[in-house]
Amino acid sequence: MSITTLNMQTLRGRLSEIGVTRKYLDEMVLPEWWDDRIADDPSGLSEAQGLIGKALGLRRGWLAGVEDDPFRHFGPTKFKAPQNVTPEQLGWAKTISARIAEIAAHAMRELPIHLPISPSELRATLLETNKYVTLENLVETCWQLNIPVLHVGTFPDGRKPDGLAAFINNRPVIVLNRNESSTSWMGFILAHELGHICLGHLNVVNGTGLLVEDSMENIHLDDEDEIAANKFACEILTGEQDPILCVKQRISVNGLVRHSMELGETRAIAPGVIALNHGKQNNRWGAARSALKIIEGNTDAISIIHGAMIQHLDMSQLPDETVDYLFRMTGAELAE
Repeated sequence: MSITTLNMQTLRGRLSEIGVTRKYLDEMVLPEWWDDRIADDPSGLSEAQGLIGKALGLRRGWLAGVEDDPFRHFGPTKFKAPQNVTPEQLGWAKTISARIAEIAAHAMRELPIHLPISPSELRATLLETNKYVTLENLVETCWQLNIPVLHVGTFPDGRKPDGLAAFINNRPVIVLNRNESSTSWMGFILAHELGHICLGHLNVVNGTGLLVEDSMENIHLDDEDEIAANKFACEILTGEQDPILCVKQRISVNGLVRHSMELGETRAIAPGVIALNHGKQNNRWGAARSALKIIEGNTDAISIIHGAMIQHLDMSQLPDETVDYLFRMTGAELAE
């Protein structure tokens, strides 16, 4: 197949074969002004291929029908996932998250990078002006350190890992994928991904490398990188690498809430983190979740991440169509 035999209908068909539905293409990828009739002209078809290729991280040659491999290669990639989850199953999340990271890295290109980061020093700095280490102040600090933090949670195949840690053109970027409202959960995931970056767990070649994290609940107990990143995150959030913050295995939900609030005050630990620690230590995730709902109320972790992105990312560094795509893919909204 050559570019002259393609049209928008056949292009949509080829995209459908690799999991990109018409709905996803129209709502998430193509700009609002797009009309398929534009592609009736060869230059219009070329424009469609460019828009789709940039948005989805697809090779222009594949879109033109002259290459077999559809996906761009963003550099060496480590996959942290259970044995029953293959890299191919995380392919769309990896590719689109890497594309978002690439956009953020471009918009941050003139700023210095502050690495490495000591978890104990970062915690001490945060507690100088905050009661606890929370998602909100941790996200803000990452941006102050010139490490972009973004959220993308919608992919063509619907699969959502927890997140991606990346170096793009020597710029560290974190893209969280989990659609999670709890600020304590998302704070831990962010601190964990920051740990991977600071501890040198990415295989960076020519300034680029990726690490895709499937699910924290399915973490490999014998994976040294995962253990180290967990310790890094726990030290930031609690001051200890291996905290045990609630020893009563059968504490009631209300009792767990009270314990978390009281211990949080004395130990400068966010109460939601204490509830989650209880869930992990005792395999009582249901109780931990119920306690979180009471402790955190109607928190919206993703809105916090979006707000920081809008505040800190220099949109003037990006073409208008790229900014539009960034907002569509992240779901962020500018305040009116």
